[in-house]
Amino acid sequence: MEDNAPGHIHHYHDYPRERLGISKLIWPANSPDLNPIERIWMEMKDSIKNQLEIGADFTAAAVRRSIVNEWRNYPVDKINQHVLSMSRRIEACIADNGRNNFNF
Repeated sequence: MEDNAPGHIHHYHDYPRERLGISKLIWPANSPDLNPIERIWMEMKDSIKNQLEIGADFTAAAVRRSIVNEWRNYPVDKINQHVLSMSRRIEACIADNGRNNFNF
C-alpha cells in the first residue's frame, strides 16, 4: 500500500513487486479511508493523548516510550481487521464515486 510520497514513487520499488507478480493499487495521496495504518495511528494517538491528559510525564523521552509501548501492545488481531477491511473500504469508495462519505 503506497501513497504518492516521494519514497514510494521511485522506480526501484516496482522491481520486487513485479518479480512477485504483485499489482500496485493506485489511489490519491490523501485518502486515509483507504489506508489502514491511518486508523491504527489515530487509535494510538488517542491513547497517548489520554495518557498525557491524566498526568503522564511529558518529556520527549517519556512520549517516545509511550509511542513505543503503544505500538508494541497494539493487538495484531486489530491490525489484521484493519487490513482485511480494505475490500469493503474500496467497494464503499467506488459506490460513493470516489468520495469518502462513508465511515468504517
